[in-house]
Amino acid sequence: MIAGGASAQKVSQGYNKDFKKKQTGDEQVYNFSQNASRVTSYTDTIWYDAFDDPNTWAINNQNNNGWEITTAAQGSTWYFANTDIQSTSGGNFALLVPDIPNGNQSATNHTITTATAIDISAYSNQNLVLTYEKYGARFLDTLKVQVSNDGTNWVTLDNNTDFPLLSTAGGSVTANPASRDLFIPISIVNGNNLFIRFEWDADHPTQPAIGYGWFVDDVGLFNVPTNDLAIDQTAWFDQVRLLYQWYYGAMPLEQAETDQITWSATFTNRGNATATGANLELSISGQETATFNTTAQTVAPGALADSAFTSTVWAPTAGEGTYTITWNIVSDSVDAIPGNNSVSQDLVVTDNEFSMAPLPVSSANIRGKGGTGTSAYTLSQDYFFNAADTITSLGVAFDTEWSNVGASFQLSILDNEDQLMTASEIYLADECMITDDMVYFPVPEVAIEPGNYQARLEVFSDSLFLVTCQDPIPPIEPAPGGGFFSRTTLSFGGSNFIEDMVYMTIRTKTTPNCNPNANVAGLIDVDVEAGVASVDVLDVTGLSGCVFTYDWDGPAGFSDDNEDIDDLTENGIYTIVVTDADGCEATADFEIIGLGVEDNMLNNNISLFPNPTKGDFNLQFTEANGNYTVNVMNALGQVVATRNITVNGSAQTVEFNGLNLDKGIYSVSVLDTDNGAVANQKIVVQ
Repeated sequence: MIAGGASAQKVSQGYNKDFKKKQTGDEQVYNFSQNASRVTSYTDTIWYDAFDDPNTWAINNQNNNGWEITTAAQGSTWYFANTDIQSTSGGNFALLVPDIPNGNQSATNHTITTATAIDISAYSNQNLVLTYEKYGARFLDTLKVQVSNDGTNWVTLDNNTDFPLLSTAGGSVTANPASRDLFIPISIVNGNNLFIRFEWDADHPTQPAIGYGWFVDDVGLFNVPTNDLAIDQTAWFDQVRLLYQWYYGAMPLEQAETDQITWSATFTNRGNATATGANLELSISGQETATFNTTAQTVAPGALADSAFTSTVWAPTAGEGTYTITWNIVSDSVDAIPGNNSVSQDLVVTDNEFSMAPLPVSSANIRGKGGTGTSAYTLSQDYFFNAADTITSLGVAFDTEWSNVGASFQLSILDNEDQLMTASEIYLADECMITDDMVYFPVPEVAIEPGNYQARLEVFSDSLFLVTCQDPIPPIEPAPGGGFFSRTTLSFGGSNFIEDMVYMTIRTKTTPNCNPNANVAGLIDVDVEAGVASVDVLDVTGLSGCVFTYDWDGPAGFSDDNEDIDDLTENGIYTIVVTDADGCEATADFEIIGLGVEDNMLNNNISLFPNPTKGDFNLQFTEANGNYTVNVMNALGQVVATRNITVNGSAQTVEFNGLNLDKGIYSVSVLDTDNGAVANQKIVVQ
């Protein structure tokens, strides 16, 4: 049926995708509790080190900033002052003294490596588990755990990027300690020797790294249970691909109802026995219920099952709401660790929201960098539309701590051939857009046919940092080389990267639930001497968000799409229609009077009294003759009272009573409708 629309792009050299892990490990290997000895349900401990002997490890930069093996008395760093890892080995642990791991300041990553190979000759034909404890915090840097057969070619099993960036806006240190249990498949164990390395690196291109410091302790190598299947990747629509999984956090109802969804999963046999009758059981719960199965298969120890693919298609039929999809791997044998057999993902069917990321927005992480004007920072997400639709707006969430006011950016939609379909205006970021939450930007409506489309954000100037989330279903410890797990690509400086999912949303056309009392307040300024006027929009109430489009109409064919209008030379009514990203409108009329030649004689023949007043006042004509229109306007230029009168040449008084005027200064404009002469006076309401 449908092929997911993401364009798989290779990760450029020097950038490794974040593999997501759970912060607590499987229960198949030993656990630590403070002030207690090591406990494990398995007696087959292959190798263990408590960092008591520095000779076990080869350390670079030991006499400078870098790794060292130290005691609790020495284990304070500039961020973790007087705090050490709360591990059970007692005396020693490995400590990273804070430093920038690489980049302009340092050309060498900080590493600590087992000095001699671990003898695994008795286990070289089976899977193993590496476990360790850590305590630390992350900025734009990465703690990696790697293994090697020869001490030269290293495979990364783990990093620290599932922890939010630590800043004043959020994030935190890890648990003290946080344990990791890392699966090592036969493909890596295949040999007599194994090295273990902890590396400190900076994976963010063009971003400087700051080392907060890390503690590492209690490293062990263990045998695995007899039967253990574990999910590596899951996907919708087609079979799991190498470089991404394909999900939607939210889909518009008309897109979801016309969909034809199938599911797939890859899973690994992490045990030491062949798994028979292994297959994917998939269930849907929540808004409606359904179940699906794949064909059973046999999976050898360490092997990856990459063809668990349901053949029955499904589309939600119970309307808007939450549908929970659960992937579960089963086999003929009792699984020793059932917790890594199952993952779940929510699909929220909405009125008109289309999003890769699960809603609502949460400040799980931040990503971003500034464009240079000639090399824009570009973020793209791919969407498949099952039915013809109309796109009305795009949403994105900017992080409040790191984003810069004044940064220029643009949002757009491209088709499958990278042809521009529609684009917003180029915006300058302001405070109302930088909220840690989704802000929607209207685009000229575009009708699209079913097919693949790309939502794109381009940043042209200073930094805009984007609120992101971890993938909806972090795989449970994917096997090394098991792929990347996102649907967002970044382009900068000629390189493409695969990134965490950014909160970016497409909105489609629907019948909005608009506020009938939406209003526009503005201020009229008439420069009689210069013969020009202007209208400034002061406030818009009753609309959604803070990003609007503006449409002005006025006399003599006047039109404009700016928020404020000036250099007006025609008297008359100027009408503004303000539209939000949902298509709701607020309108207001502003009447310009007084342009042209002001009649000083008319000004001399009218007077206002009492002035100041408590609210009611009188307008008196002396030695005037003809037809006149009198308008009373507040400080926002809004007409609050109008009188049409005829004066026969004698003194005549017009009463303005019961207007319920608020305190303030009001303009009283008198227009001689016979010759266009205008008189303007002020009255103060106390």
